[in-house]
Amino acid sequence: MQAVEEGGGGEERNARFEENDLDLEISKLRGRWELASVLNFLDVFGPILGKDLNLSAEDIEIGLVKPDASLARLHIQLLKGIPPVSKTLEDSDKWVTALCKNLATWWPWVAEGEIPLVPSKGVEISKYKELDPLDRLLLLKALCEVRAQQHDAVSYINDALKEGTQISTFRKDAVGRDGTGTSYWYDATSKGQSHRLYREIITSDSIPNDKDEECLSLPTIQWETLASNLEDFSKVAEKFAISKSAVEVAVSMKLQDDAIPALEKLRKKKERAIKQKQRQDMLLKKDFQNSHYSGNTRSCRTRRPISYTFVENHGSSEEDGVDGELGNLEAPSSHAVSYPKGVRCSKRLAGVPSHTILESRGLTAKQRLRQRPTRNSAMESINVSDSEDEAREGKRDLSEST
Repeated sequence: MQAVEEGGGGEERNARFEENDLDLEISKLRGRWELASVLNFLDVFGPILGKDLNLSAEDIEIGLVKPDASLARLHIQLLKGIPPVSKTLEDSDKWVTALCKNLATWWPWVAEGEIPLVPSKGVEISKYKELDPLDRLLLLKALCEVRAQQHDAVSYINDALKEGTQISTFRKDAVGRDGTGTSYWYDATSKGQSHRLYREIITSDSIPNDKDEECLSLPTIQWETLASNLEDFSKVAEKFAISKSAVEVAVSMKLQDDAIPALEKLRKKKERAIKQKQRQDMLLKKDFQNSHYSGNTRSCRTRRPISYTFVENHGSSEEDGVDGELGNLEAPSSHAVSYPKGVRCSKRLAGVPSHTILESRGLTAKQRLRQRPTRNSAMESINVSDSEDEAREGKRDLSEST
């Protein structure tokens, strides 16, 4: 028993460790400006990327840490817009090979440093899953840059600018910038599903130059994601509202006017959706329990079972058997139909069998007799042979003529 409890505790610790590890990797990704660039690219060029590409910022972050189907779908959608399009793009993980082939040509123009992954006869597929999440982010960022330089993307921007769209729609402006090199960036998707507040700090590092005996200053960029949900935005707005920096006060007012109301509306919408889903689940569970206790699996009318046997259709008892039925074949009916004179009626036309049915028939024959009517009840025959019919007609004609 103790071993089982220890095992269960170990699984819980592993789950907590994986969750903490995931949060740590996501926080590292949020400390890179490349992630903000990817999210902004997907929002700006969403109309030409396709309506089915509906991924949130959190989905992309999780996919970069743990490659999943959502991340694969994102890369495939981007690769479809970069000619030549591979025919095996939809195959399992073949998009990694197409990614490496495209970026191997474009890398010097869209990225810096050495490319993290190169084509290697299919080995690159397994290597991609072993990459650091930051390297996967760099590959995705470079792919977005290549996609932005395609003809349809450039035409989309030019046409929008001709129609009067502001350049700030495609190129973000900082919401605040002070004299120390600190800038604040607020980015929200067009559908309002994702809101982010970033802070960029630029510092200069001096490197001595032996020739001119002067120092060269190289900028160093530090990127930070300050807020990504309603709680974070509320804390930042409250903190910046009492700040001594005029830029931070202006940022606080911007958040209170735009970001926080939009996030509150989004939260209420999600809560209503969750409550509606819970009500539907409760109704389905209640209906299932009621049907289970009543013994019915579904609501339906109670129908009388259909039987095509002669006994049940005509109300005769089972004890009568075939003997009673055979006896009725030759017995005259009490509801005899009287025909006018001149009407020719015979046994064949009346539906009465002209031969005797043997009583020594088997069970199959008896069942067949029960399943079909043996007398035409709508008409009762007058048993007159054909020859007698002709003789009577001849006598009646003679009497009438005289």
